[in-house]
Amino acid sequence: MNQSEYAEKTEYLSRYLKTRATLRRIDAELAEVLNYTPTAARMQAAGARSHEKADLSDYAVKVEGIEEQLQAAKQKCIHEMDAITAAIDGAEIEQPLRDILHYRYIGGLTIEEIAERMTYSPRHIVRLHREAIELFSIPAGQPACSCCGSGIHQAGYLISGKWYCRRCIETGRRLIQREEHS
Repeated sequence: MNQSEYAEKTEYLSRYLKTRATLRRIDAELAEVLNYTPTAARMQAAGARSHEKADLSDYAVKVEGIEEQLQAAKQKCIHEMDAITAAIDGAEIEQPLRDILHYRYIGGLTIEEIAERMTYSPRHIVRLHREAIELFSIPAGQPACSCCGSGIHQAGYLISGKWYCRRCIETGRRLIQREEHS
């Protein structure tokens, strides 16, 4: 296997961990914004006159936007975890090699942590990891959207056992929001 194939496989397997890192970043951003919640007293101390109402609408919009990003990231994280787990479980490789892939790409463990769990040396885990990557195949063909029939790529979502593309998910959210406001 050449270096580009190896890189392509590890990139595919790393999608969940990258999505999980994005989820954590958005969650931390929301926590930071909520930590500095503006109150009427704070706004007055900052210079708002007593006859002016403290307007928190900009703050509420910002929090709502971050919460929407967080929800979308959670959905993507679940999808990525399911897809990578299914790909690893479906790979025609021995169980110890599958375990290494699970520990590394789902659990996010380091080589040293995997070695400790499996009671092997880190050097041996590196060899087994390389072998697992060489034997692993990226699943061919992505599922189609249950709504519009388009091919699902990295932006697909698995909801109640059916696949949906990002466009259909966004359209569905807009329709639900319109119904709620009616």
